Amino acid sequence: MSVDTLNEYVEPITELFTKYIDGDIYYSTYEESNHTRTTVEICAEGNINQSDFEYVSIGVKLLGNLDELIDLTVKYISDEDLKIYFNTVYDPIKIDSIMIYPENTNNDFNYSYFNMLIKPGLGFGTGKHPTTKLCLEQLQKIDNKFVLDIGTGSAILSIASFFFGASKAIGLDSDDMALNNAKYNISLNKLNSKIELIKSSFEEYLTGNLFDTVYANVGEFFLHENIQIIYDLIKPKGNLIISGFKESRRNKIYKLYSKNFKVIECKNEYDWSCMRLMKNETK
Repeated sequence: MSVDTLNEYVEPITELFTKYIDGDIYYSTYEESNHTRTTVEICAEGNINQSDFEYVSIGVKLLGNLDELIDLTVKYISDEDLKIYFNTVYDPIKIDSIMIYPENTNNDFNYSYFNMLIKPGLGFGTGKHPTTKLCLEQLQKIDNKFVLDIGTGSAILSIASFFFGASKAIGLDSDDMALNNAKYNISLNKLNSKIELIKSSFEEYLTGNLFDTVYANVGEFFLHENIQIIYDLIKPKGNLIISGFKESRRNKIYKLYSKNFKVIECKNEYDWSCMRLMKNETK
């Protein structure tokens, strides 16, 4: 079962699938010509309960008021077709010197790059979404050292940080599904002893630690509401990478964060923005 929708409605579709359908969720590769839409797919074994399907269908129809092109498709496939699908749907993703491989493909590593394995699954934490890609580009430009990854999701940023100087990372998330996915990916990459996962909202996270680097790929509202807490968690001259906000809101974020941080670089991709900053020693 798959739904083609605008990027901003991927989360509601994901919630519908996880609530009513028992299966694994995947996100199709972006077409080069169109990065505004995503196909969310769920693969379920056996028959789907008719009432559960109707709930999903109703939810998709309601979203049709916001996305005229949204489309729900159901396809029955054989075990052999399913095996072929899993081995071809996700190609490796190259982001500068990082190569991201889905764990369910048979690709051999290219040792000219830093290689990581990621389970294709919930959220945009596979490197395909522009905000994740932009953050991955920026973290390659710094010595990450002690890292806090806010809203860690798949833990892809935490994992990548160890290619570029990280000694320890803390991944913070309040969602059980995200943390399970993160735990799996961390184990795939043999970083269990290096990355600590903590279930907590950011507002309730209490620590005496100061971090060399903080990632916050979260969204504009979060960045507005939590700037002071983020500032207080970073060492003087420490690094901050923020994303999850639209290019149209970049100037507003820039104005807010440039009071306490030096903006090192700002990049955009397909209407999304990312900033890399350095904490001022004094306000």
